[in-house]
Amino acid sequence: MFEPGGSHVYYANLTGQNGALDNDDVTGFGPEHYFVSCDRLAEGDYTIGVNYFEGEGPEVARVDFKAGSEVAQRSINLSTAVGPAGDNSPIIVGVVRVRRNDEGRLVFEILTQ
Repeated sequence: MFEPGGSHVYYANLTGQNGALDNDDVTGFGPEHYFVSCDRLAEGDYTIGVNYFEGEGPEVARVDFKAGSEVAQRSINLSTAVGPAGDNSPIIVGVVRVRRNDEGRLVFEILTQ
């Protein structure tokens, strides 16, 4: 997860400026879960990526997005494990855009690739 302020939240940095990775699955079967509480939510783009860290052969990663009442799902084929080389350049699978509407309320838009 890349947060609007630039924090990169992943296994080596579980907490960002806004949210945290509260489950870092190391078995390869998930799930992993990133969470931001309402009082820490900032406007901007929350960019979600996956890194096929370790494994043999192709895998499919399923990413579920939930932001307010918005939900989406994306599956992505991962061909080859890349280890820590993919830490800073994960495959981007979507963005949760947070902005204020005309009434000043935060609204969410899920953009999948």
